[in-house]
Amino acid sequence: MLFSFTTRICRAGVATGVREFTSVLPSWALKKTQFPPRPKIREEDIEEVFIKGGGKGGQKINKTNSKVQLRHIPTGIVLSSQFSRSREQNRKKARELLALKIEELEAPEGQSRNAIIAEHKKQKARKKKAKSKKKYREREEAERMALLGENGEVDSEAAGETVSDQTVIEESAHTVSADQDKSEDVKQAEPTNCSETPSDKAPGARPTQDQH
Repeated sequence: MLFSFTTRICRAGVATGVREFTSVLPSWALKKTQFPPRPKIREEDIEEVFIKGGGKGGQKINKTNSKVQLRHIPTGIVLSSQFSRSREQNRKKARELLALKIEELEAPEGQSRNAIIAEHKKQKARKKKAKSKKKYREREEAERMALLGENGEVDSEAAGETVSDQTVIEESAHTVSADQDKSEDVKQAEPTNCSETPSDKAPGARPTQDQH
């Protein structure tokens, strides 16, 4: 919520300049304006009685009339307050509670101060829960992206190793095929073995004659 005001600087009855100031209300002021004012009750409509308290607190509560009981005459509402050991604080608290009870009876449904405060608390809790879920989802997403990045690096390294292995295999196959081609060329270049001719025989050997 913004508000502004203007200050005129006058000299000898003549406006010589204008200054404008803008200010922002603090957060606590904005929060207070969201709720309706506390309801009030008339003292003449209240019957007040002081009784002995009970429970925790020792003799200061159990043996003194510090507990306050109020009765609203027009509506017949009766309540008591043992908020503290102090009687004055209990009186103040009892009147606040009684005023809220009366307002709940008279105000339309959902328009009382208690209803508005309860709805505000619910909205605040929902916003806090949604914010917590959003923060948790963002953290999960960041962890997932980091994990995906690590897996991507590992996969790329594995892919590089696979490619290098495939290259080595291809080079080995190429070398083997080249060796096979060379051996075949050598075999084709060697002369074939022929039958013996008369010139290849020994010089002292006699030629064989056909016997009839």
